[in-house]
Amino acid sequence: MTYIGIDNGLSGALVALSDQAGLPPIAMIPMPTRGKAKGNEVDALAIYEWICSIAPLVDLTVILETPGKHSPGAQALCS
Repeated sequence: MTYIGIDNGLSGALVALSDQAGLPPIAMIPMPTRGKAKGNEVDALAIYEWICSIAPLVDLTVILETPGKHSPGAQALCS
């Protein structure tokens, strides 16, 4: 099994880890972004393509830990 961790946000990153203890990361990249009129935004297509390149024939289960309603991280999650 491969675990994919995503630290969301423009300065976040993605990592793919094996379920076998002690192995180095399978792959990792900074959060892909693309320019827009004012600043940058996360490139969702690039994230999708990266995930498919890591585990192209595997069922994918996504677990999202949402911050509390008044958490400072809630605003970052929305970005």
